[in-house]
Amino acid sequence: MVLAKDNGSLLVDAIMLDKVVACLKLSRPLNSMMIGLAVIVGAVIASSDQISNYDRLLAGFLAGSFTSAAIMAHNDIVDVDIDRVNAPWRPIPSGKISVSGAKWCLLLYSIGGIASSLYTGLLTLLMVVFALLFSIAYNSYGKKLGVLGNIQVSLMVMYPILYGGVVVGSVEASTIIISLMIFFSVLGREIAKDIADVEGDKLAGVKTIAVSKGPVFASRIAALMYLIAVSISIAPLVLGIVENKLLYAVVIGAIDVGFVYESLILAKQADRDLVLKHKNRVLLLMLAGLIALYLSLA
Repeated sequence: MVLAKDNGSLLVDAIMLDKVVACLKLSRPLNSMMIGLAVIVGAVIASSDQISNYDRLLAGFLAGSFTSAAIMAHNDIVDVDIDRVNAPWRPIPSGKISVSGAKWCLLLYSIGGIASSLYTGLLTLLMVVFALLFSIAYNSYGKKLGVLGNIQVSLMVMYPILYGGVVVGSVEASTIIISLMIFFSVLGREIAKDIADVEGDKLAGVKTIAVSKGPVFASRIAALMYLIAVSISIAPLVLGIVENKLLYAVVIGAIDVGFVYESLILAKQADRDLVLKHKNRVLLLMLAGLIALYLSLA
């Protein structure tokens, strides 16, 4: 009897652990961490002498990360039918967590984002609430707008840089330049991602560039967006925005080479398997770029 009880407890613990892991996966941890890091980068860009305010930076990081996690969870809830075709390994279609369980995760992440934003003031609270409402509207309706939906996503990824400026009470011209660089790199990735989702998007009536114009055309537009982002990345160096010019030139230069390489590959070949690997590599390039920006601006 004792053994049976112990086995039953272990089973319950294992199931609970699986649910927790599935909830974490819903947040897409790397993406959400990048959003939190983008808030810190935005704060440093706006006012490098504010980096000693660790409590405000931590609150900004948490607000960005939790808000992103909530948006990702809601995205998977809305996209469950599409994901059964395009991404059956994700937590909900794979059965790791139910839709109702995912809604609880959405609620917890939303509370985390709102509570963290409240620490830095009313304006940051309103910005987080706006981001949540805007993204929920996008997830529910905007995706069927095709490239306009891609632009919405890119604006929301750019948003944390502006949010970081508000956290430290300053939004400078440098903030806008870095935001544009992020906007175009994310827009390229979003257009490229759609190439892998053509089958499911057609069934759902989502008119992406890949669906309406074909994967080859979409891949070339995505590559063009990357090259625009690379061109903008030169501006902080030319305008003297960065403190450590050598570090910026070396590291961002290497990342730019990576983006050019990815652009050439994408423009030559636009099959689903390549795009799935491509979007992960680009995400790592973006993460490296954010870290490099922080180090060269601090």
